Amino acid sequence: MSVFSEKSSTRTGWLAKVRLMYEQSQLRALIETAVDGVLSIDTGGRISLFNPAAERIFQRSAEDMLGQPVELLMPTHHASNHSGYIERYVQTGEARIIGIGRQVQGQLPGGSLFPMHLSVGEFMDAGERYFVGIIRDLTEETAAQRRAQDLQAQLELIGRH
Repeated sequence: MSVFSEKSSTRTGWLAKVRLMYEQSQLRALIETAVDGVLSIDTGGRISLFNPAAERIFQRSAEDMLGQPVELLMPTHHASNHSGYIERYVQTGEARIIGIGRQVQGQLPGGSLFPMHLSVGEFMDAGERYFVGIIRDLTEETAAQRRAQDLQAQLELIGRH
């Protein structure tokens, strides 16, 4: 017999609270220990979650980023259009990136850009819409691909001689 099937309403209420606390702590642990960056924004583009991996990837602290516009993390040509992307999605429901992962560029504090994979999802909390981004830094993978391509090109040159 499961401890969660107890019939007492007092016990059931207590068990529901324990289960919720466990789920919340488990979710917090997953976000805090994730290797990929996790961030969340509201419909105004303000950052409401910035996990330790996002801090490492973007070289910015969560303390500095919370409440800031997400556009700080992207190149100018995307940043200038970002609020329009959100507005269009909220008004039309037409998803152009939500539910679809793609390779984009992130921007570091000094302005340098790096390749990253971005997956975007959405959720509702207390009647408010939020978006969550999962970010993986592709700098090392991109460099390895470039080295492999350079090596292949060198081998082809050697093979011609």
